[in-house]
Amino acid sequence: MARLGVVGELCEDIYEGPPWPEPVRRPGGIAANFAVHAGRAGAEVLLVGAVGDDDAGALLLAALRDVGPTVDTSRVRRRHGPSTWQRLRVEGGERVFCGYDPGVARDLALEPEDERALAACDANDGLTDGMISDQLSCTFDQKVLACTGAKTDSCITLEQAVAI
Repeated sequence: MARLGVVGELCEDIYEGPPWPEPVRRPGGIAANFAVHAGRAGAEVLLVGAVGDDDAGALLLAALRDVGPTVDTSRVRRRHGPSTWQRLRVEGGERVFCGYDPGVARDLALEPEDERALAACDANDGLTDGMISDQLSCTFDQKVLACTGAKTDSCITLEQAVAI
């Protein structure tokens, strides 16, 4: 089974105008869409992103969890504020983008735990460049995420690391 990590946008798509008499809200976003399709195809997916503490954030998380256990949302941050949204309409069978706000994902960045997981597999292809080119050879030891001293905001406990 393929194991994938996906980092990026989880977004509420808001469709307006004909053929809809009222706005229609749907979960979306490139990272979320990819994670859903990969999960449905049988891949194990770890999704990293951010949603707001609003109704859109709840909609996005519920849709991702409906895919089943193949999509792990444990690294999706739930932040105070509005979720990312984009407004769309359909003209001539094509989607037209009418507006966008990144919401709580505006400053999304990898956290130290994410960076340590990436660093553990980065050099497997012979080049330390911040990219994992051979995901299947990545057998990273989650214990590298654990604090070596006192617990801080940049590390997790050994028990939490082993549970990942």
